Amino acid sequence: MTEHAPYTYPQSSFVPYSTARPLRTRATVAIVALVLAMVAAALTAALTFFASNLVDDARVTGEGLGTARAVEAATAAGSGLLSIASLLFAGIAFICWLHRARTNLDAFGGTVLSWSAGWTIGAWFVPLGNLVIPILMINEIDRATDHRVQGWDTRRPGRAVFVWWAVLWTAFLILDRVVAVAVLGAADSTGSTALAALSAAVEVGAASAAIGLIRRITAGQEAVLSGAAGAPAEAFAQTPPFTQPAPTSAPFSAAGDSWEEGLASGPIGWDTPGPDRRH
Repeated sequence: MTEHAPYTYPQSSFVPYSTARPLRTRATVAIVALVLAMVAAALTAALTFFASNLVDDARVTGEGLGTARAVEAATAAGSGLLSIASLLFAGIAFICWLHRARTNLDAFGGTVLSWSAGWTIGAWFVPLGNLVIPILMINEIDRATDHRVQGWDTRRPGRAVFVWWAVLWTAFLILDRVVAVAVLGAADSTGSTALAALSAAVEVGAASAAIGLIRRITAGQEAVLSGAAGAPAEAFAQTPPFTQPAPTSAPFSAAGDSWEEGLASGPIGWDTPGPDRRH
């Protein structure tokens, strides 16, 4: 009887996903945009503080108040445009990255998600809902990505970056609305300036956490795309090896040298030669 080597399961390898795309380029653009937004927030806070002090000094001295007011108005307009432009660029870049991350999860398969890819765009424009829906959606994307790389040693930020981003982003949205109301109806610029500085600090913190979140999800999905995050090899270790079954009957050549002897010895295979009917 021929000996057959036990069948062993192959090691896990990369399965190409036809519609999945790399995240690294979009992640880089989003990170650069967030860094610019952080710089713009800090610069806006500094300009607001400078203009406020200039007006306060003019009030004390009683000289140049009109000029100080003009400088304050120009500073407010310039810093407002800078803030809007930087936030718009950062928002578009972040949403483009987030949409790619969500569509990649569909390409990876194996996970049913509650929020479709369209919510990565629409969630930010739902009144009041934009305080909650983006957090729930990104939480789902982060958990689904984390599930794909579970059991693999990938260098990426921990889950805490998502928590920090959720807290700071919510705080920034609330403070931004409070600052807008305070600036419109404030008689004393000191309080509004302090709120603006606090809002800028929270914005910088939220952007920093968002950068960590981008790095975390991007590293996980890039690991899947590179083949490092397939099923762990240990999953195959518990499966018993497959062994080729032994033949149940001897071939004709081992049973006898003639057709009659083979017939008497056992069943006839499909390739067993029949008798010579010419005799």
